[in-house]
Amino acid sequence: MGPLAFANRHFEAPLDGLLTPEAGSAKILRHVHNHLGPAGSLTIHVTHDTILAAFIYHLMGRQRIAEEDWPWMMEGAWLWFEGHELRWVWRGEPGVRNVRSYFEVL
Repeated sequence: MGPLAFANRHFEAPLDGLLTPEAGSAKILRHVHNHLGPAGSLTIHVTHDTILAAFIYHLMGRQRIAEEDWPWMMEGAWLWFEGHELRWVWRGEPGVRNVRSYFEVL
């Protein structure tokens, strides 16, 4: 099973021993939020393509991804918080999601 099939399988039914996409996203969001720099600064977090794919497409509400959705080498997303909303830009497209409940998961 390659990484794309692995990610889609995990979206369908979380695999034993792994966090669900929601719980994993909550963990990432808490980490990013807890390590914010001062206003106007940039903080960089590095992860693997599999984790980035599960994270960003879960936030977007996707349950399945195709090969063209897979993160490119060194690709990333811009993330910032405005109150309980997470805002992001992924491949030039903005997104927003209320993440208050993500800080209660786990």
